[in-house]
Amino acid sequence: MVSVFYGFIVALLTISVTLTNISSRFYNFGCTIPMGIGMLTAFLLYEFLGIPLLATFPLGAISGGIFSVVLYLMVFRPVIKNTRSHVMTSLASLGLVLVFENSLTVLSYYINLHVPSELWCSPVVSDRNFSTNHFHFRVDLFGLDRQSLLILLMVGVVVVLTGIWKVGFEDFYRYRVRVLKDNPELLKAQGVNIDRVQLIIWFTSGCLSALAGCLLPVITKGYPGFSIDDNLIIVALASLLAGLFSFSWAVVIGFTLGFNEIYTTTLMQSLFGAEMGEYMKIFTVILWLILVVFFRKIGLWEEPDFDYI
Repeated sequence: MVSVFYGFIVALLTISVTLTNISSRFYNFGCTIPMGIGMLTAFLLYEFLGIPLLATFPLGAISGGIFSVVLYLMVFRPVIKNTRSHVMTSLASLGLVLVFENSLTVLSYYINLHVPSELWCSPVVSDRNFSTNHFHFRVDLFGLDRQSLLILLMVGVVVVLTGIWKVGFEDFYRYRVRVLKDNPELLKAQGVNIDRVQLIIWFTSGCLSALAGCLLPVITKGYPGFSIDDNLIIVALASLLAGLFSFSWAVVIGFTLGFNEIYTTTLMQSLFGAEMGEYMKIFTVILWLILVVFFRKIGLWEEPDFDYI
């Protein structure tokens, strides 16, 4: 069940990056940054406001959406307008991954020093040496066992997201997002506020990524900083295999790769020892590089167009 749940998380992240691929026409390596924001927000709301842990997940998701919008307005949109280069913008997003990975790691260290909690996995760190700690969100719901809880969480998220899609996003996607990708001039001619469309897309993308960050510590180690980097390559690989712009394939490929990573890692560890777990992500990186170098020689986009950003 852990494999299925992680596949679900990777699918959310792949949908998140697919949204920004469609709207802004560059590969956003920073798609996993809101994971750390959502995770840390959920923890702080639980500790300081006493909000039930499960109830902090939607709020953590919203915080990631707001953060994503701010990042777009302050970094990505100016870089796109000034450089008009999808390569430079992607590099900027990669630089942000390094900045926020280390910043959130340092921040979580100091929070761990001053805010002891049962949600921290390791003993309280010492101020005499720098060491990282991670979350484990122990969600208790109706006394359910672990497997039933994971199933209920997945079903709940799917129901809520499907409801949001049907009520407010399906028509928006059909008549705004798809047209923005294929024919932005048509939207302009119709008097549509493209800036507003972009902000909605980036907010939605950040919400999905932050929600994935809130769900991750339920099944495995949740580092506000390191989880950004740990999940980056598998999401990039899933997005590339899904064709960068397809939501349906993003779900299928993202889930398949996430499930396969946990299942294969567990299998390899049982056969060859626990140390094999350290090498599985390297295989994912090598596969991504092979696909990009040998099968995507034109780059990620054939005809970048930033007139509408």
